[in-house]
Amino acid sequence: MATYHELKALLADLARQAEEAKALEVHAVIDEIRAKVAEYGLTEQDIFGRRRRAQVKRGFVGVPNIATLRRALNGRDMAGRPPGLRP
Repeated sequence: MATYHELKALLADLARQAEEAKALEVHAVIDEIRAKVAEYGLTEQDIFGRRRRAQVKRGFVGVPNIATLRRALNGRDMAGRPPGLRP
């Protein structure tokens, strides 16, 4: 049976080989995709679709405005008057 250090060295070697194989395959896949895009005249929108305006403008959803939160907690309106004194 192999020792811990031998197995750890083997693992490092296999990890390096896996990274090299992945890099080669990634380059091949990217080249294939570029060829298909050029062949069919595809655009980014054809592949990934369009973003809807609501998704782009939305920002942080569910985070209340801090001033609105303060007014809700102390019961005052924007002018600082309590609810009973509003005109």
